[in-house]
Amino acid sequence: MADQIEQAEAVAVRAQAANPQLQPLDPRPMRHVHHGQTGAMWTAVVIEIVGFIVGGISLMLGPNWPLFAIAAGICVAGIIVGVAMQKLGFGIYEKHQKS
Repeated sequence: MADQIEQAEAVAVRAQAANPQLQPLDPRPMRHVHHGQTGAMWTAVVIEIVGFIVGGISLMLGPNWPLFAIAAGICVAGIIVGVAMQKLGFGIYEKHQKS
């Protein structure tokens, strides 16, 4: 299996060298993929989990629609906080210094 992956990577490298149109559009250097394990994404996921728990509890209590609306607001806040933290530099890509 590992040999097949290495062969596929070698074919991709040769194809990129042969065809300049296959070069990546993103000028940032490729980094090790860490599957979103950043401060921004951990914070966003924790806020989302709290929102889903509150929403689940609100549905078991009747349903309690005002509490469900608050839970939906918590989930939206989690997305906003995650994006804001990523833009502040706590995300996948480092902030680039202008030279």
